[in-house]
Amino acid sequence: MNLWIINLLKHKLTHHYHPKMRHDLSDVLYTYKNAFASDNEPLGAIKGHEVDITLNIDRTYHPVLRRPAFPASHRAREALEKHIQV
Repeated sequence: MNLWIINLLKHKLTHHYHPKMRHDLSDVLYTYKNAFASDNEPLGAIKGHEVDITLNIDRTYHPVLRRPAFPASHRAREALEKHIQV
């Protein structure tokens, strides 16, 4: 088993899980290990699908998109609450 899976299973959140759940989680993570990046592999390093991920803090957005956050309307909040409770 990969070291990163073992470290993940030792994480404090997994102590809340029943041992069978931890075992099932480790099986899923091991089966699909190629879907996750590890400490030794950079993000975006899927063989055959390599991508460059450029992180920046440039203000490339149109000024309309850079508006400060504002509270949602009453109707929008009700719609959000419906989806959150489901």
